[in-house]
Amino acid sequence: MDVFENFENQLKANPKTIVFTEGTDARILSAASKLLAGKILNVLLLGNPEAVKKAAAEGGFDITGAEICDPTSYPEFDAMVAKMVELRKGKMTEEQCRAALSKSNYFGTMLVKMGKADCLLGGATYSTADTVRPAHQVQARHQVRQLLLHYGPRQREAGDGRLRYQYRSF
Repeated sequence: MDVFENFENQLKANPKTIVFTEGTDARILSAASKLLAGKILNVLLLGNPEAVKKAAAEGGFDITGAEICDPTSYPEFDAMVAKMVELRKGKMTEEQCRAALSKSNYFGTMLVKMGKADCLLGGATYSTADTVRPAHQVQARHQVRQLLLHYGPRQREAGDGRLRYQYRSF
């Protein structure tokens, strides 16, 4: 058994949830359909449910079994806003937190922070800065250091905030 198969078996035995911040992007839908077909991870797609389903149908992606969550109609949105205000400790007002959480990159990061998802993948349509910024603002600094970015060659963030290239083969 190779390393990837072992990793896959571990994920199947202890399912994790991944949140994709750009639920209508074809690359995200392709990845989501593959993960769902292999029963590797639970998939949470962010966006308007009708728009996500339409994009999946147009691209021929089977996202049956994926949870689709719209930040604008999330039932626990007020609790999420309160938590973000607490985490930002005077750096963001409630109104600023509401505005930020209406964007899927912040919303997805808070889903991870609140334990609703285990990991997040973003950056298909957001810039690297817009993908990393919510993690810096919401997660503890030591957690952000472990953040891996998929942008060109594999990159990782160094402890001092600079990006370091990290090449890996699987």
